[in-house]
Amino acid sequence: SSIVYSDDTRDRKHRGLIAQEVKDVLKDNDIEDEIYSYNEEEDRYSLIYTEIIPDLINCIKYQQKEIEELKKEIQKLKEDK
Repeated sequence: SSIVYSDDTRDRKHRGLIAQEVKDVLKDNDIEDEIYSYNEEEDRYSLIYTEIIPDLINCIKYQQKEIEELKKEIQKLKEDK
């Protein structure tokens, strides 16, 4: 999930991810990257966005490759009819 929040000091909108959800997704996929930090005093997680960017780009590349392969498979199935 993503969130949109306002910056009270500049009246700007910001987009972000919910760190706990990202942590859970990574854990569910056996990824133990240190892309988040935890503040015990505030009981709050935060993401280190510069650490997540390469993983996001790689995921996009992987998905694009899968899409292209599926398109080829669909085209082949249509031709075989």
